This record gives sequence, C-alpha cells and structure tokens, in this order.
Amino acid sequence: MSFTLYSSNRMELLVEYLSQVLKHQPLPPLTAETVVVQSQGMARWLAMELARRCGVWANGSFPFPNTLLAEVFGQVLGEEPMLEAWQRPVLTWRIMALFDELRQQESFRLVDAYAATPLKGYQLAAAVADLFDQYMIYRPELIRHWQRGGEEDFWQAVLWRRLSADIDAPNRADLFRRCLARLADEQCPLGSLPPRLSIFGISSLPPLYLDLFQALARHLEINIFFLNPCAQEWSDILPQKTISRLERAGATDRQDLYLSEANPLLASMGRLGRDFCSLLLECQLHEEALYLEPEEETLLAAIQADILNGRDAAVGHDVDDSLCFASCHSAIREVEVLHDHLLGLCSVSGQLEPRHILVMAPDIGTYAPLVEAVFGSDERQLLPYTIADQSHGREECIVAFFQVLDLAASRFKALDVMALLESAALRRRFGLSLDDVALISAWLAELRVCWGRDAEHRRAFGLPPHGQNTWQAGLDRLLLGFAMGDDQLFGSILPHDGAHLEPELAGRFLSFYRAVADWAQRLQGRYALAGWRDLLLEMVADLFAPDQDEERDLLLLRTALAALEQEAVQADFTRQLGLDVVQARLTKAVRQDVSPYGFMGGGITFSSLLPMRAVPFKVVCLLGMNDGAFPRSPARYSFDRMAASFQRGDRSMRFDDRYLFLEALLSARRQLYISFQGRSALDDSPRAASVLVRELLEYAARMTSPVGATDEEVQERLAALVAQHHLQPFHPAYFRGELPSFSQTSFKAAQALVTGDNLRVDFQADLPLPAAEEERRSLHLRALQRFWQAPAQFFCEQRLGLRLADEEDLPLEDEPFTVKGLDRYSIYRDLIHGLLAAEPLELAHLQARGVLPHGAMARVVYDEMQGRAAAFAKRVALLGGAERRTASGLVRLGEYEVEVEFADINETGQFHFRFGKMDGRHLLRAWLSHLAINSLAQRPDMGCTSLLIADDAVVRFSPLSDAAEHLHKLLDLYWQGLRYPLPFFARASHVYVAARGRGKTEEKALQAAAATLWGSDFNAGEWCQNPYLQRCFPEGMALGPDFCELAGAVYGPLLAIREEV
Repeated sequence: MSFTLYSSNRMELLVEYLSQVLKHQPLPPLTAETVVVQSQGMARWLAMELARRCGVWANGSFPFPNTLLAEVFGQVLGEEPMLEAWQRPVLTWRIMALFDELRQQESFRLVDAYAATPLKGYQLAAAVADLFDQYMIYRPELIRHWQRGGEEDFWQAVLWRRLSADIDAPNRADLFRRCLARLADEQCPLGSLPPRLSIFGISSLPPLYLDLFQALARHLEINIFFLNPCAQEWSDILPQKTISRLERAGATDRQDLYLSEANPLLASMGRLGRDFCSLLLECQLHEEALYLEPEEETLLAAIQADILNGRDAAVGHDVDDSLCFASCHSAIREVEVLHDHLLGLCSVSGQLEPRHILVMAPDIGTYAPLVEAVFGSDERQLLPYTIADQSHGREECIVAFFQVLDLAASRFKALDVMALLESAALRRRFGLSLDDVALISAWLAELRVCWGRDAEHRRAFGLPPHGQNTWQAGLDRLLLGFAMGDDQLFGSILPHDGAHLEPELAGRFLSFYRAVADWAQRLQGRYALAGWRDLLLEMVADLFAPDQDEERDLLLLRTALAALEQEAVQADFTRQLGLDVVQARLTKAVRQDVSPYGFMGGGITFSSLLPMRAVPFKVVCLLGMNDGAFPRSPARYSFDRMAASFQRGDRSMRFDDRYLFLEALLSARRQLYISFQGRSALDDSPRAASVLVRELLEYAARMTSPVGATDEEVQERLAALVAQHHLQPFHPAYFRGELPSFSQTSFKAAQALVTGDNLRVDFQADLPLPAAEEERRSLHLRALQRFWQAPAQFFCEQRLGLRLADEEDLPLEDEPFTVKGLDRYSIYRDLIHGLLAAEPLELAHLQARGVLPHGAMARVVYDEMQGRAAAFAKRVALLGGAERRTASGLVRLGEYEVEVEFADINETGQFHFRFGKMDGRHLLRAWLSHLAINSLAQRPDMGCTSLLIADDAVVRFSPLSDAAEHLHKLLDLYWQGLRYPLPFFARASHVYVAARGRGKTEEKALQAAAATLWGSDFNAGEWCQNPYLQRCFPEGMALGPDFCELAGAVYGPLLAIREEV
C-alpha cells in the first residue's frame, strides 16, 4: 500500500489533489470514502468543494481522528476497545474516589489540603484526569514506566497504578502499543476498515497518531493533505528572540547554529506547523507538493508570498485595502464598524457576496448578542449572516435551570428570584406574562422584600434571625392584605393594602415562589449521582413548560443528566455529593456542547477562532484581537509533567493560537480585516492590541516604508495603517468621507450635532393622536393631579401604554440601613397624621412595613423621626389643622366630571402639609384641590380656604369665585395633553413663572427654568429624574413660546392668589 503526503500553501489545491485521487482511483461501489477532518466546518466546506469538482458527492464519511482510531482499534485488535472506561469524565470520578482512599499517604501530602473539600477535590480530579488523558497520547513511555513500578513515591504514579488495577480495560497507550505490534504483521486482518483513508487539513497530530498511520500504510492507502505555509525547508527557522537567547547561552553565532529567522511572521507564528511538518517528513512516505504564488499584487498577497518563500519583507510596497486594521473603543463599536465596513466592501465589489465573508473571534459567544443587535437591526441595511460555534449554555431555559441551582446556596435575593421569570418556559409553567412580572416586581418593592426566605434562613448566614424584609414577611403581608384589607397590625404582621392587587395573579405568583423555594430546600441535600439525575429531571419537569424550540434546549440538559448516571456506573462511583460538585460537572458538560450548525450557512459566517479552520474565504475578519485575549495563555499546573519537558508534537494553546492567526492570514484571498479595542471607552487612553497584531503591523509597516526609512518613519507608517474609530457612531467624521458609515440614524444625529438642532423623537412624528375616548372626561381629582405632575408621563402611560421601569418598581437588593428618599417622606407623613389624630404610629407598625433598619437602630431612628414629626404636628395644630375629617363630592363642568375626595378638611377649609421643602409640584397639587373645593356647591362643613404647610413656608389660597372657570381651563389642557406630550414641567415651569413675577427678564427666567429642567454637574434636573421626559423631549431642547404660554396659563392664577403666612 502507500503513504502519501500532499502539501500545498492553498487549500483549494489540496482539495483539487483529493478530487483527482477520488476520480482516478475510485473505491468499489457502495464503499464509503473516509476523509478525516478536525472540525465540522472543514467537513462542510470539503463536501461542498468535492461536489463542485466531482459533479456529485455522496456516501462520504468525515470522522474526527479519535473516532477513526476507536474504529481502527476495534477492527485491528478484533475486540471492543472499551475506551469509555478511560474517558476524562469517568476518570474524574474514579480519581475523586481514590483521593479519599489515598490522601492520607505521605506521597499525597502535597495534594491532601486541596482534595479535602468535595468541590476542590472534584476540580483537582478533573485536572488530573485531563493530564492523564494527555499522558496516554503524548507521553506513552511515561505511562509504561509508571506501570512497571517507576517513581514509586510520586503521587501521580501511585494514582495511575491504582487506576490501572481498578479498570478492567486497556488504556489508550496500551491500545496503541498493541495495535502497532499487530500491524507489524503484514497478514494482519483489518476487518471492515476502508481501503483508503484521507487525512485532510489537519495542522497537527500527536506523534503516536502518525506512528499508527504509518503502520496502517503497510495495509491501506493513506493520504495526508497538509496545508504547508512555506515551500522552503523551514524546520530550522526560529523567532529572533529565540535565536538571541541561544546566542547568549553560549553559541558563537547563528551560522554555527545553522539557524535563521527567515520570515519573521512564519518564525513567530508557525511553530505548531513547523513541528508537525518535521514529524511528517521523518515518516516513510512519498511527498507530492504543489505551491502557487498569489496572483494578486496586493499587500496581503505580498505578505503571503513572503511566507511561502520564507523570505523577509521587501520595502517599498504600496498601501492598499487588502490589509485593514480597525481600533475601536468597545466590542459593540467593533461590530458596528465591521457592519459599515462590509457594506462598503460589498457595494464597491460587485463580485463579493456575503457567503464569501468569514468573521472570527476568540470567543464568538461574547460577540453573538452584539452581532444580532447590529446585523439584525431593522434600522440598518441587512446583511444575511449565521453564527456558528455557539454554546448551548446560553439558551434561556438552560440559563434559568442553573439560576435555580444557584438559588439553593444563595441569600434568595428578590432580584435573583424574579430573574428566573425571564425564562418563557418557566413563566408558561405558572401562567405568568411579562406584564405580570413587571407588576409583581412593583409589589415586592412595596412589600419591602429584600432577601432571605425567612428568619431561620438569615440565621444560616451568621446574622440575627430577623424576619423583617424576608420573603416570608412580605408574602404574609400580601395574603393578610387580601383577608383583612386594613392597616392595623395583626400580631406582628401588617396587612398590605390589596386594593390595587389582583388575587388570581398573586395566587399564580405564590405557586411559583413556593415551587422555587421548595426546590431550593431539596437541592441542599446530598445524593449519589443517580439520585441527582432523578431529582434534577423531576425539577425540570416541575418548573418548566417548554415549547417545541425550548424542548430541544432542555433535551441537552436531559442528555447531560443521563450521562451523569452513566459516568457513575462506569466509574463505580457511589459517594453522595452536594449540589456544588454536580453543578460544576453539569456546567462543564453544557458549555462544552457547541452547536455544529451555522458554519457556511449562505450568508456571512460568524464563528470562533478554532484550530484547523483554515477554510479559504475572499474576506476574513478577526474581531477582539486584544492584548491578553489572543493568543490565549491558560494556566499550567505545577504538577504537569508535560509542561516541564515540552516536546515536538505537544499541544499548546499559545502555539495553537499563533498558528490559527497565521492560517487566517493565509486563508484570506481578497482582504484580511483585523479589529481590536485600542482605546478605553472610559478615558480614551490607549490599549495594546494582541502581540500577533502588532507583529503583523510592524511587518506591514516595514513593507510599505520607503527604502532607507528610519525607525521613526516606520512607526509613523505603522500608526497610519490603523484606522482609529470614534467612541460614538454619530461622530461627524463618519459622514465627511473620512470613515465609512451607512447608518441613517447616526447621520441624523451627526447632523444635529454639527448644526446644533435637536433631533425629534421618532414617535412624535405621528402626533398628535386622535382624541381620547369620551370616558376619559370623567376622572378622579387624583388622576388630574397626577397628570399635572408630569403630563408627558401621563400621556405615555395612558395613551401609548408605555411603562418605563423605575428603580422604585424593582425589588430591593439589601435591607434598609438608613431611611431616605420616599420612605423618609412617607414615614414622616404617617407619623404626623397619627399625632394629629391622637393615634401615634408605633415602632412595631413601621418595622412590620420593612422600612426601618433592623435591630436596635430601628428604635434610634424612630425616636429621632418621631421627635421631629411631633414638632411639625404641633405647628400644623397651631394653624388650625388639628381637627380634620374627610369629605367627597362631584364637580360637573360642561362635558367634564371630576370626582373629589378631601382627606384633611374642616369648617375653615382644607389642609395640605409636607415635611420638606415646598416646590411647584406641591403648590400645583394643592391648587387643583383648592379649585375643586371652590367649584363644589357650598357646604357648611367644608370651608373654601386652603393651607399648604411645609418646612420652609406656609401658603394660603383664599376662597375663589371663578374657580370653576380656572379648573375648566386646566381640564381642557388635560384633554389636549391626551393627544401629545405637553411641554409642561411642574418644577421648571413654576421657576419660570415665579421669576417673571419677581420682575426678571424673559431671558433670565428661561435660564432659571432651564437650569431646573436640565440640572448641572452637581444637581440632577427634572429631566434627568424622569425617563418619560427623556423619551419625549431631547436633552437641551430650547424652551420656546409653547412652554412659556403653558407655564403662565397654569401657574399664573396660582401665584396671583397665593399668600405667604
């Protein structure tokens, strides 16, 4: 038979070699053609190319090397190799069990401390299993040495011998040895092995694999198709740093060493391929080589030609777009810049299609959501794309599954529990919608649920067993609110005001919470691996109601759980474990499961930078080429025997990544585009690109510099090769021809930035809306007051159905340590009301509400606030507000009906008080109430005077004869404000009218209003505090005549009648 090496610098030539072999030496009919590859992407590309060249491609098999070797072992040795017993997951459990037995021995003293806890023991066992797996392939002589009793006191040797004694199956090193011995016999039966094996596009194989293929070549036809970047003999080239180190070590000069750097890129990045090429040439094989100089006269082609011929850069080359470098501020800007770059490239080149473009990143999972946001945006011109190599661990159901596991040992934060409801399958199980989740979050904020299931759960974290702010306290309040509905303590529980709650929704949520809490309890137990499988499968069935797509995601979980039990059986592992170890195993299993779909799906292909992916594309783009991110440098264990003595053929992620970069450089036909984050998004400080990018940049800078250029000139050329992009996509430079951009939204923003105009918010283009339903003319006074507090917010919520999340609507993360904000205001209000009614609010009442700090601090805070509230209440009583009652009525004004309720009123009039400073919002609320009471028919039990009492002022509104007229005007403006957002801002408008009333000029008054609205570096303005204003009115908008007229219409009569007391 034969052993042939086909080598070329072009993958297209290698596949042509393969197609010629298949055409001229066809296998018998119905015999599968076996081509060994290292990735699904290569298999897909190869199948498409063979079909194109051969006319049809069918009955082809593309196994990975390990799959093929398992078949070889079985057919040559005539027995099932039982490799499952030596798989890494099974070895991990066996090693973990042996640690418990052997850790007391003296030889295990170094690892005893780490293996003492279950989770650390598992992590160490997984690391050792991984090393043993590598030893069997890359250090078989070490394995045989240990099996013969070598290194008697070395803990790894002791562990290996115990494993070998316990496992009744030959390990892979033994299988290789036995298989090689059997193949040495020319009469060796090969069973059903195919008559020909082709190994295509693999950059590196262990020496032991090559030995086996060479032995197989005595019986079969073996063809290796190797992508060789250099046509010259390059086994002796080394990077300049290595050569200098050898010279310093004692060699006389590099001529004596017979070493050269040749091409610096090849020397620096090509070690993996260089070692593999040397190993191949040491085999007894026939070589056929066909190398092709790049036909293009571009900078990229010149670099590829230099690598092919093993020569250094020739200076004086022209700069062109075949090699592009982009420096950005963030990952999202990298994707945005790439989108614009590819659009420009496709528009210029009529022969370039999206399927000709490959985009790779060190971890495509980081960029996948950004790609979907940018390339899938309706606003942008669409480029078809697919994303390959995505881990299933990011699927919604799987994320929720692991979140439930995390809850078991967590503080049970309200935010963490509510995060589970981001999963549609989990919401579906309990009949909840996204709107329901938003409403429930607001309930939990009102109930002051922070963390902890109950008081005993808090004790488990070393804290006093206070039930305040726990789930138990909050849900007790919720349920008791439905049962009682008042504001009186029932034991130590304060019923929550359930008037605005939905009982059915509360019931569904309670079912969800109790299910999750119950599972959190059950997951704290210890079980055997089979028990964990059953328990977690039950949990998935109990918590999730998946649809068809989600069922596929959960199938991955079920498969991983089934594998967990199989591993336990194969390892004879019966030890009971906690959740942390099982979760670590499942996390690893799920993250390692990568989708095989998406590579070369017809559009732009996004994928991870993986070994053996040197598929040629017209345009190859690399994202995330940042210093530290690529090449990757995984931590090496101090007990790794391979790291201590590196040999040819050993795998190294650092060398793999360097060769990956070289393969990407050689695979690009039209353009190589490299992007990195070269500037900080925080302070614009420079950041380094990957060392590989810097090496390529330096090489390109030397090539494009004139003959005799100085180092400074080369550095200038280097800087000129990098396109430095701006932090924001709407920078004017993108629309002046300096940098490309195709975004219409960014263009409008850049125009506004240059001209100083304000952009109109998109939804305002369709305003005003049609008139509201006539039913809205009947309203409660509180609704009218809420409208005038923020007309834009009222419009968005009531007419557009838009509710923007507010921090106050989110559950709290931590229990209160101080009292501030709205909590402080509401406590003072209730304390004052209680004092005025001669029913002081007790400490227990506030503690039950969950608004006070825990423990003794609650009493300190309560006493301090009660003292200040008593002083304020005394002041209110002196002004006549001690005796108050409630009253109600109905105001009819034309087509409007306003239902009114007055909480603090007597024969003198109504009282409003606020423990704090007075501003326009409080004046306006009191003014609307004053107009309403003066618009009612006179009643002897209700006076028509209104008094507003605050910390810093007391204001009186006297009886008003034309109150109905004023109220009707405000109702007309309310009706107008239901069609579009009124340019009225309660605080800023008041500041403007008050300034004009004090004789300020129009300009000064508008300046004061603008300062109140937009704020400053030290104070947040009204606009900054309200997300609805931010949505409806662009920042910095000029306050025009509409603002002035509306402010005067609302606040003019108010300020005219107000009296300072």
